[in-house]
Amino acid sequence: MTLNRRINLQLLAHLDALVTEGHVTRAAEKMGIGQPAMSGSLARLRTMFNDPILVKTGNGMEPTPRAIALARQGNEALT
Repeated sequence: MTLNRRINLQLLAHLDALVTEGHVTRAAEKMGIGQPAMSGSLARLRTMFNDPILVKTGNGMEPTPRAIALARQGNEALT
């Protein structure tokens, strides 16, 4: 699925922060929101794109290849 009207600008920004930070709490801090709100956005993104977006690894959490591609599309759409 490509980005479409179902995703709003706020979710695009949250996706970018999650991919950039690779950490829910740091992404929330970057966006100036609470961790529970960012977790809610992550859950929405996971459902919307049927992708885990971030996966736990031995080094913390890493974005999936699909999440990276979606964030790139989102950044292009915003510019």
